[in-house]
This record gives sequence, C-alpha cells and structure tokens, in this order.
Amino acid sequence: MQRELDALGRKIRLLIGRCILSAIDDSGKRQLVQVQRLEGETSDDVERFTHYGFSSAPLPGCEAIAIDLAGVRSHTVIIADGDSRYRLHLVNGEVALHDDLGQKVHLKRDGIEVYSTLAIKIESTTSIDIEAPQINLTGEVLIDGDLLVDGDAALTGDIEVDGNSVLGEGAVLFALKSDMSPATTVKVK
Repeated sequence: MQRELDALGRKIRLLIGRCILSAIDDSGKRQLVQVQRLEGETSDDVERFTHYGFSSAPLPGCEAIAIDLAGVRSHTVIIADGDSRYRLHLVNGEVALHDDLGQKVHLKRDGIEVYSTLAIKIESTTSIDIEAPQINLTGEVLIDGDLLVDGDAALTGDIEVDGNSVLGEGAVLFALKSDMSPATTVKVK
C-alpha cells in the first residue's frame, strides 16, 4: 500500500512543474514548443496556451510552467511563461507590453508611454482621430497630402511659398492673398 501511495505522490508532484522553452513553432493553428524538463528530459510538440487577443513568440531560454493533463507526461501544455532576461520593473498597478528589443507600451500611473528605437506605423482604412487640448510634435513633420486647417494658424520662422522665401507679416499676408494655384506649397522653416 505504501508503495502505491509513494508512486501516486510522485505522480502528483510531477503533474505541474517548471521548464525552459528551447524551441518555438508558430507556423500552425496551435503554437508548439519544445521544453527542457527535469535532468535533461526533453518534451516535443508541447502546446503553449495564450490569452485571447494576445500573441507572442517567446525566445528560447524563456522559463515556463508546464502541466501534464490527466497526469500523462506525454500530454503536456504550457499555461504560463516569462523571461526574466527582459522583464520590466513596474510600479504596483502598472501594465506593459514589451519585447527583447526594449520596445514597449507602458500603462504608467501618470500616463501611457509608447517607446521604440524602430519605426512605429499607425494605419487605418478610414480615419484616425486624436482628441486633446494640445498636441505636441517634436521633430520634422512631413505631410504627404492636403493640410486642411479649420481655425487660426500661428506660424513662426521663415516661410517658403513654392520655393520662394517669404519673410515678414506683410509679405506673408500678400503671398497668401495672391493667386495661388492648387499646386502651391507653403513651407515654414
């Protein structure tokens, strides 16, 4: 009887455990991983579960929690994983999406921060609305299309109209009142 209880105890203890992801296959409907378990034990084609609406492909070396369904070692699933090599340190209540390159969307206690050293693309097939009392842009702004301003515009610096520099308030007023073709460009330097 004791031997059966010991065997059952071992089986229960091994039901849930830590492992290391060593390979990821994200090509199918289910994401499959290879995991390294106890003392060099390798399990292949282990399904990695993720939350609805969130997808990720962790890097090899990521730590994970594995569960053997119905206590069967050959039917393992990954229910959680994390990579301490790239973990962000957050204040209580904060949330962040991030990767190993340092890119992040950080819901901070004082606002939302989006950071990347790479390009950021926002695309919509209809429109994008930004509503705020003030919008601040730093850096050169390039607009490929018409600029429609419904309100006053305050411009400072040198202004170019069709490549010709227009300086001073009177000159600007004259240039803007003159007959401009639809191809006229106005640049503020």
